[in-house]
Amino acid sequence: MIKKYSSEYWLHHYEYVMGYKEKLDIDTSNEKWTKAGLTKILNGKFPYGWTGKNGAIALIEFIKLYHSDKLKNIITLMIEYIESLQTKDKPYKKIYNFYLNVKNEYI
Repeated sequence: MIKKYSSEYWLHHYEYVMGYKEKLDIDTSNEKWTKAGLTKILNGKFPYGWTGKNGAIALIEFIKLYHSDKLKNIITLMIEYIESLQTKDKPYKKIYNFYLNVKNEYI
C-alpha cells in the first residue's frame, strides 16, 4: 500500500493529474495546482511551492518515465528554482542537495 505523501504517492498523483493513471483512494491533493505546476515545469518555467523532497523524487521519476528528453533541462530548472528561493534563514539544503546529486548522476 502507498503511504500518503511518500514519493510513490506523489508520483501516482502526478500521473493521475496528467491523465496517465486513475486517482488513488487516499489522494486528497489539489489536482489543479499540481497540474499547473507540472505544466509550468514541462514548459521550462518555475513552479510555485515545489520544495518537498518526496515530491522532488517523484518529479524526477515522472520526468524519466514520460519526458526523458527533458530531464537535463528540468534538473537545471529545478536547481535554479531552489536557488531563487534560498535565503540565509531558509537555505533549502536538503532539496537543493537532492537536485545537485541528481544533476551529477544524469548530466
